[in-house]
Amino acid sequence: NYRYYNPADGRWINRDPVAEEGGWNLYVMINNNAISWIDILGSEFKANQTEGSLAQGNMPVGWYGKTTRPIPKPEGENEISEECVEGKRKKTYKVSIKKSKKFNVTVDSYVANDQTGRAYTANGLVEIRAHEQRRVDVYQKAYDVYLKIFEKEITDKCSKSGLNKSQATIYKRKLKTWLEGKQSLAKGKFLNWSSKQQQKITNENQTYFNEEGGRWLEAGGLFDSIGSPHLVGEPEPIDMSCPQ
Repeated sequence: NYRYYNPADGRWINRDPVAEEGGWNLYVMINNNAISWIDILGSEFKANQTEGSLAQGNMPVGWYGKTTRPIPKPEGENEISEECVEGKRKKTYKVSIKKSKKFNVTVDSYVANDQTGRAYTANGLVEIRAHEQRRVDVYQKAYDVYLKIFEKEITDKCSKSGLNKSQATIYKRKLKTWLEGKQSLAKGKFLNWSSKQQQKITNENQTYFNEEGGRWLEAGGLFDSIGSPHLVGEPEPIDMSCPQ
């Protein structure tokens, strides 16, 4: 089975996933990384990073890697629940977020790895891979800060208990509007922040050097290094304070 673990029900899919993978190394099924490995098929953020020939990759002119610009796609529906709680003297209501739309983000990244000695040096290929990895990292960071909360965490926020019927009706309407507004804001922030970061990564081309140390775009030769790679920072979180 190409999936080891089903995050929806917290169960292994195979009968005996370690044994069926084979061998004595019990960590092989998680790429020898027991701490930070993620089953990417169980995540709403997916990065498809591949390599191949220049001809297959449909590369942008003058470069040997490309990373797509993803548009977050909402899935599912928002659902605000109003639960009646029977008390000894009176009944009250609890309003909470039962379900939230989730945002799927898929990034496709490709590197042409067949041009060593023709367009770039061995080190140049390493730099191209790192350049495209920075582009992927931008989208991962933007997703983690702005959109990941809508996977599940959001259902633990902003619930109110002890309300009478009138208060529950009003707060339910407020919470629905609040959730929709935060989703729209988060999507906009994702696109805006990632776009600015991608432009800074594009501007790395001002410090592309050939193997002789000259400006690659001007002097030609084999691409060898990036003098000033952009250091991708952290996005500024949005205010998720609950409605009153």
